[in-house]
Amino acid sequence: MAEVSVLGRRKSTVWKHFDYCKESDTSVCTIHMPTTEDPSKICGKTLKGNFPTNLKKHLKKMHPAVLKEIEEAEKVSKENRKDTSSGKQRKAQLTLETSLEHHNRYTESSIQYKAITTKLAIFVGSTNVGALSLVENQEFRDLLLALDKRYQVPSRKKISKEIDAVCTRPEKSIFVWTSGPSLG
Repeated sequence: MAEVSVLGRRKSTVWKHFDYCKESDTSVCTIHMPTTEDPSKICGKTLKGNFPTNLKKHLKKMHPAVLKEIEEAEKVSKENRKDTSSGKQRKAQLTLETSLEHHNRYTESSIQYKAITTKLAIFVGSTNVGALSLVENQEFRDLLLALDKRYQVPSRKKISKEIDAVCTRPEKSIFVWTSGPSLG
């Protein structure tokens, strides 16, 4: 027997009335159509694929009352997603400050970005706190964002290149310990 999948059920209410068989890539209508001879009869129409639009076409042709119920339920669901007080969708609007922060990030060529990245490279290269993986740590990234919302933490690869660049500058000298400080 073919495996019945619940593929697509969360995205469209039409899936309440169909089962999808992944093996044969078909959808079967499960709407009850009781008759006096067979009170448990279901439609059983098999349709190719799992596209809700095609399934709705079957409902429109064979089960218009069910399709009307689905369309009404979708309409109510859509209305419920709106904020009842203002009629606007619940999606939160960014504050002016947040919006400006996203547009005012430092460019990689800016003096501020280069200065912070150099200091970060010196810090990461001279500490033994997880080295390069530190820039991928979400808490560390959050800390840097809290310090300066316009700074975007560079990738592990980019900070590695910056560490190499800082190490080759004669005015900077940093120590990268791989197994901790030596005694003696």
